Amino acid sequence: MSRRMSETASIKSFDSIPTMADVEATLGCVDMNQRYELYSGRLISFAEVGHPCGHPVFCFLGLGCMRYYSIILEDLAFKHSLRIYCIDRPGVGMSQPADPE
Repeated sequence: MSRRMSETASIKSFDSIPTMADVEATLGCVDMNQRYELYSGRLISFAEVGHPCGHPVFCFLGLGCMRYYSIILEDLAFKHSLRIYCIDRPGVGMSQPADPE
């Protein structure tokens, strides 16, 4: 269970299974649903996990993955003082699709 999930769970144990409310609270938080406007005006979405002052690491996901997969990297990021940014590909998640040109 990730650090964020254990904070929202009523039982703070690695053996406990998070409830659907815990999962919804985790995936609905601000750090997991950020957007950035590119110079072209297109919006991309990303998640930010890990140590607040950690070294930045950018993770570009592929094969249909989206920013929510970053939750599995959160404990590792805290352990190694990293700040991980998982960016959705164009047309995936809340990112706007790219023009064909």
